[in-house]
Amino acid sequence: MQNAPNFVAETGDDDLIHRLPRREREIAEIVYAKGEASAEDVCRALSDPLSNAAVRTMLQRIEAKGMIRRRRDGKRYLYSAALPDRIAREAALQRVSRDYFDGSLACTALALTEMLDRESASAAPRGGLWGRMSPLDDAAHP
Repeated sequence: MQNAPNFVAETGDDDLIHRLPRREREIAEIVYAKGEASAEDVCRALSDPLSNAAVRTMLQRIEAKGMIRRRRDGKRYLYSAALPDRIAREAALQRVSRDYFDGSLACTALALTEMLDRESASAAPRGGLWGRMSPLDDAAHP
């Protein structure tokens, strides 16, 4: 396979997953959601079936772009996230913001806050917005 550029290393761009073609993006998102996945795991999770060979080819392309990594597990490879969780979360939120809120992070945050308020209306709040959330990184929250 031809060496593709490592976009993570070369650009330093935190929002890379959205640049992938649709099927590669779906595959990368499956790997990130599962934490670690084989080509067969990805095939089973796809919204539209693809052959195992096609999925393996796309996994290799995504790996060459620096977005996932692989390790050998017996006769198969397992793929996992190459981007730190913080960057992957930020990329997802930026994509949602761009796709549904005209790029406004403030409007995205407001919509999320409203969803949290509706969701927690029946649960006893633990104190403020951060208290109602499961902390992703305790150090990141005031």
